[in-house]
Amino acid sequence: MDSMSDSGSDIIEESAEQKLTRLIDEHERDFKQRLGTLTSLASILADDHAKSIKQLKRACKDYVATGRGQVQPEVDHKSQRQTPAQDKEAAQGSRIRSPAVLSTPAPVDQPGEIVHNPPERYSQTDHFRDERPAQISGLQPQGPDHGAPNHETLLRHVEDDDTVNDDEAETAGDINHEEVLVPDDNDATTVDISRPMDLPASQTPASTPKPTAFGPEVERTPKSGRALPKKWTDEEEKRMIDTIYSLTQGTEQDGNKGHMWRRAQAIHQGYGYTRTSEQMAAKWSMQTRDKCKQLGYTWAEEVMKRVPHVPRKRRALSPDDSPSTQKESSLSFKARRARKKSKKSLDAEATKSKASRTPNQPLGFHSDLQLLYTFAGASSDFVQVDWSPDSQHFAAATTSVFDEYSNFSDNRPRNLLYGSLSTKTIRELPEHRLERPKGQPQYVYTTVSAVKFGKTGHRMYTGGYDHKLRVWDVEDESQIGCKAELLYKSRRIEVMDVTGDQTTIIATGTHSGTRSIRVFVGDSDLTADCKEIRPLQQQSMATFAYAPTCLKFGKGISQNRLMAGFGEDDYSLDGNFGRGCTHVWELAEAISVPVTFDEGSTFVFDCTWSPHGDHFVVGAVTDHTETKEPWQHSVVKLFSTTEPRPITTFSCAARDINDVTYNFGLVTASCTDGSTYVWDPRNPRTPLHTLSHGDPVRHFARGLDRELNDVGVRYVEWSRNTGQLYTGGSDGFLKLWDTRRSPADVLVVDVADVESEILCGKFSPDDSALVIGDEDGHMHIFRKSKTPLPKEDYKFMLAERWQEQSGRDSPDQ
Repeated sequence: MDSMSDSGSDIIEESAEQKLTRLIDEHERDFKQRLGTLTSLASILADDHAKSIKQLKRACKDYVATGRGQVQPEVDHKSQRQTPAQDKEAAQGSRIRSPAVLSTPAPVDQPGEIVHNPPERYSQTDHFRDERPAQISGLQPQGPDHGAPNHETLLRHVEDDDTVNDDEAETAGDINHEEVLVPDDNDATTVDISRPMDLPASQTPASTPKPTAFGPEVERTPKSGRALPKKWTDEEEKRMIDTIYSLTQGTEQDGNKGHMWRRAQAIHQGYGYTRTSEQMAAKWSMQTRDKCKQLGYTWAEEVMKRVPHVPRKRRALSPDDSPSTQKESSLSFKARRARKKSKKSLDAEATKSKASRTPNQPLGFHSDLQLLYTFAGASSDFVQVDWSPDSQHFAAATTSVFDEYSNFSDNRPRNLLYGSLSTKTIRELPEHRLERPKGQPQYVYTTVSAVKFGKTGHRMYTGGYDHKLRVWDVEDESQIGCKAELLYKSRRIEVMDVTGDQTTIIATGTHSGTRSIRVFVGDSDLTADCKEIRPLQQQSMATFAYAPTCLKFGKGISQNRLMAGFGEDDYSLDGNFGRGCTHVWELAEAISVPVTFDEGSTFVFDCTWSPHGDHFVVGAVTDHTETKEPWQHSVVKLFSTTEPRPITTFSCAARDINDVTYNFGLVTASCTDGSTYVWDPRNPRTPLHTLSHGDPVRHFARGLDRELNDVGVRYVEWSRNTGQLYTGGSDGFLKLWDTRRSPADVLVVDVADVESEILCGKFSPDDSALVIGDEDGHMHIFRKSKTPLPKEDYKFMLAERWQEQSGRDSPDQ
C-alpha cells in the first residue's frame, strides 16, 4: 500500500517565458543550496583544523617536558613510528584531532623515504556522515580498502517503487540514535599501553605505563586486504575508560553524546586503535558499563544515561528513538525531533512548594474555564490533541519510553487515547505497537507523533514511530477500529496535517531526503485509487539534506497550498541549529507547483497561516550575515501570499522558538525562555507585549541556561474574544492574556495550575471545552460555564475489544 499510483499526473503546458523563468528560479535555488552546503563544510574543516593544531601543540609540550635531555634512538625505517615533523604533517593531512598520528613503513625500494599510504579507514568518516549535508558526502574518499559500506545492505529497506540514489542510500543507513549497537567488524589494531586516570582514590583503576608522546607502534595491515577483526583487549578497554572519563569530567563537555563519542574516537585512534565511535559506544553499553559498575565507578553510570525529552512538533518527538536507562517521571522532535530535553538537567526538587503556588486572580474576575476531570496514566508526555468537528470527541497522542536495555520496563500502553464528552468515556487505541520476541513484553508501544480528525469527522488519522500512517473509523464510538494503514519503510512519521472536504488530502513529513514530504490525495480511507505527490522529487531535486520541522496546510483562500519548514537533521543542544529553508507548494490533482518566494537559508522552528489564508508566518534562526545586533538570535517573518519577500520582519532575542501564530493583526512567538513575544506589524521594532511565565516546575542545575534546557511556553492559542490568548508553559500554569491592555495589566488571570509542564492543548471547534496534556502523562479536561460545574467522572475502556477493565481499578483512579 506504500506504493501509490501516479497515473493521474499530467504535464502542465507553459509558455517559453514561463519555462525560462522557472529554470532561472530552479538554478537560483540549486545555487543557494550548494553554496550553503559548501559553507557548512568549510566551517567544519576550519573547526577541526583548529582543534588538531591545539592538540598537536599540547602533545609537543608534553613530549619536550618528558623527553628533554634523553638520547633519541636512531630512526629505524622498518619501524612503524615516524618523526614529530612527519606526525604533524600527517595530522594536518588526515585531520585526526590527536597528538599521536600513525603512518605505514616506507617501501623497500625507497629506503631513505617514508611514504604516507592512505589510511585503512578514513578517521572522520562518522563525523562527516553525521554533520555534512547529503550532497557533500560524495566527496568523502573511499577506496576498495577504505571500509566502504555495503550498499546492498544499506538499501535493503528502500521501497521498490523508488529510484535508488545517494539520498535514498543515506536515509536507509541513517543512525537514529547515539547509543546504537554496531557489529564489531571493523579493523582494530591493539597495543600494550594504558594511562592511569585522574580519579578519586576510591575509584582509581590500576595504573599502567604511560604511552610515548607520538603513539605506539602499530601492526601492519596485510597487503591482501583488510585485517581480520580483532577482539577488545583489556588494555584497549582500559584506554577507552580513561578517555571517556577525561571527556565527561573535563571542561569540554559541550554538544550531545554523539559529539562526545566522536571526540573519544579521535583520541582513541591517536593511541593506535581504529574503533569507530559506534563500536566504542556499543562496547560501553554491552560490557564496559557493567564492568565499571562492579569496580565502583559511580561516574560511569551517567555516561550513557538517556533522559526522556519533551516532544516538539519537529522531528524530535520522544525518547522512542534513543534508549533511556532511567526515567525521572512518566516522561525530545522536533523535531527529534527533537528537540528540547526538558529534564536533561532538572533536579527532582520543585522550584516552589505547592502550597505557595496560588493562581493570580485579579479582583472581581472569574474565569469561565473550569476543570472537570483529569486522566492519569498515559504512556508518557502528551504530544498533540485534536477535536472532532462536532466538538463531542477528542484524541490525544503521547510519547513512549523505548529502552530495550531495561527490557522495556518503562514502556507503557495508552499512547493513543480517544475521548467522548457525551458518554464520558476515554478509550485506548493500541495499534501503534510492536510485537516482541519471547522473553520480552508481548507488545512494545511506540511514540504516536501526530493525530488529526478528518474534516467530515468520521475518520481520524495518526502517525508514529512504528513507521505507519493509520486511518481510523470513528463514525460509531462503540465500533472504533483501524480502517487502513500505510507502511513507511525505515521512516518514522514526524509531522502530519490533514485538509479537504470532498477530497481528503493528507501530508506527512519523515526523515531528511527527497522523499521526506509525501502527500496523498483521494478518498478518506487511503484506498489504492489515491494519488501520491512527492513535492521535492517533482522539483527535480537529486538530494535534499534537511528534515521537516513543521507542516501546515493553508486556510481560506490558500486551502490548496502546503507549507513546510526544514532544518539540518543533526543539530546540537548548544543553540546552534544550522541551516534550513521553507517551501510552499500549490497542489492540483497529482502535481505540486512550487510557489516562488524568499525561502530563507536558516533553520526553521515553526510556520503558520493566517485565519483567512492571505498571510503566513515563519519563525527561524537569524541569518548572521544579515544580523546587525548580537542579541538577535531568531527572526519571525510575515509574508503576504502576493509578495515574494516578507512584508515585515521581527527580530527576537530568544534562541529557540516553539510556536508562531498570527491573528487579530498580531504576530506571536512562544519561546523556550518562558515568554511569548507579541508584535504589532505597524511597529515591528519593539514587541507590543512580552508575556512571561514563571520559573519551571523543576529547577535547573546551577550554571545551566534555561533557554537551552527548558521547554518554555509550549501551548498558545487565540481566544474568540478579540485580542485575548491562552498560554501554557513549564511553570505549570494556564494563563489568559488580553493584548489590548497596557503591559502592566496584560495578564487577565491564571486559569489553572496543573503542577506539571504543559506541553500541548486545544479548544474544541465550538469553543466550549479545552483539553490540556502535560509531561507527567495527565490529560486535563476543561469546560466553559458561567456557573460552577460539578466534577465529572470518566470511564476508561480497556483497549482490547472495548471491554471495561475487570478485576482492577482504572489507571486514573
